[in-house]
Amino acid sequence: FGSVPIDDQLMLLEKTASETIVMPNGCLCCRVRGDLVEALRRLADSPSDRKIDSLLVECSGLSEVLPVAQTFFADPFVQAAFRLDSVVCVCDASNFEKLEGGSDGAGVAGEDVAQLLREQLAISDVCLLNKCDLIDSSQRDQLAQRIRKVN
Repeated sequence: FGSVPIDDQLMLLEKTASETIVMPNGCLCCRVRGDLVEALRRLADSPSDRKIDSLLVECSGLSEVLPVAQTFFADPFVQAAFRLDSVVCVCDASNFEKLEGGSDGAGVAGEDVAQLLREQLAISDVCLLNKCDLIDSSQRDQLAQRIRKVN
């Protein structure tokens, strides 16, 4: 959370035509219609020798992913120039249960965050568990089962 973008500075980019477009001044889910569409137009309008093989749009952990995904269907230019292949959700295995709340319905961060996590999982094509080294195999298996129910 914050107004200073730092993620792009942490990425290791190939020494090729790779480009990172940063959209500061608010979370991506709140700025989809303007900034994301404009960034996609700039990418599509780049020189023809820089063909785009793939595009990764990274949202923060507390983003509403659906408006981002809908951009690929709602804007005619984006719809013609790009194809949404999949939505990937990365789940923090060591903190998921306390944030999502399990059968109680509300995690330690509140019902809004718990509901957002469930929505992210529900629309995802792929769910990846990270930080699995911080939990035992039994917890990991239970978490995987819980995620399958939501997804």
